Amino acid sequence: MSNDPYKDISGDVRDEEVTLEDVLKDDALTQSANGEDSDNVDAGRESPACAQSGGSVLENIRRGAGDQETSSTDPQENESSLISASVKAFFEDTVDAKEEVPSFSYNMTHKFRGCFLIFNHMQFKKHLQMNRRNGTHRDKRNLEVTARNLGFEFVRSFDDLKYSEIKSVVREVAKSDHSKYDCFAMAVLSHGEEGDMLYAHDQTYHIDDLTKPFMADHCPTLAGKPKLFFIQACRGTKLDEGTKVKITKAAYKIKPDTVIIPNAADFLLAFSTVPGYYAWRNQSEGSWFVQALCKCLNEFGDKLELMQIMTRVNRMVAYDFMSYSKQNLYFDGKKQIPSIVTRLTSEVYFQGKAPTSPSGRRLQSSVDSGSGKGKTSDLDGHLADDLKETNL
Repeated sequence: MSNDPYKDISGDVRDEEVTLEDVLKDDALTQSANGEDSDNVDAGRESPACAQSGGSVLENIRRGAGDQETSSTDPQENESSLISASVKAFFEDTVDAKEEVPSFSYNMTHKFRGCFLIFNHMQFKKHLQMNRRNGTHRDKRNLEVTARNLGFEFVRSFDDLKYSEIKSVVREVAKSDHSKYDCFAMAVLSHGEEGDMLYAHDQTYHIDDLTKPFMADHCPTLAGKPKLFFIQACRGTKLDEGTKVKITKAAYKIKPDTVIIPNAADFLLAFSTVPGYYAWRNQSEGSWFVQALCKCLNEFGDKLELMQIMTRVNRMVAYDFMSYSKQNLYFDGKKQIPSIVTRLTSEVYFQGKAPTSPSGRRLQSSVDSGSGKGKTSDLDGHLADDLKETNL
């Protein structure tokens, strides 16, 4: 078997099914990386318990109001007591300033950080009538650097895979043993349409084809661990006009031997835009969303909790970017806001693991930056190539 099972799917001819079982266990993968083709470009698309006794809600949370009624035969009272106890436990965890990382967080102390896959789509089959996604090579490169900064050992990028090949990679990774890994992450850079449909090289598919294989019942070694998906793609054809504003300065903590969790728990899906809207991409600097994502993860990844970081991503995209088009005023002055859908049940802190760059040093300033002024840009949808964008 080849040391790098990815090599046969980086070109145009892909006849063999991808096998990742051995790759995910091989430390040598940390030293491997796909070659960068500068010509590759893609374009075109009050809990009741808290109210039972006097005092403020906060005081009741602290003393666990209603907790003494657990022997009641009334199901609603028992449920209220359980909720009150869990809220109290959560509050105690989150206010414990003595711990650098709160105990109410995912275990990120496994041997490895885990696997980060990047599906990068630049060009598409002619029958799809989708334009090349110019600038996606910058997004891919920035994501590779960022993933290694966060400590991911197994960072692999795939260019222009067909739908069957994407399914093969996802299937093999999902059935692999992730017991020694903290988490799993995936980024998809492509065109998209309404209804969470994404484009492979040869056809469309639903995002569920990517997430379902990693659910707890399908991938037990990732059960209870964070599974992070970052999607750069359009989700419709609407344009965000923006609005001028004046800027002014319950979780259940139980510790039995086993617990039952929902199969769809512990996912985060970070979309570049809200349902029904276009997503913007600069042909030179890359997409607005991935630029902001990489910058914020690199700057705050070892300091803040993931949702705090994603809030900063939202703000950066919302405030720092705006489209600019002299040739078509319909596309001029448009805005964008990412959509973060979370089913996480704990907090995510990317601390405790060194970066995995070949040299072993921290790459704090490796993400490419630039204003993008006057650069040709596209939407990850069906628009033409004559658009331009500028940062505010």
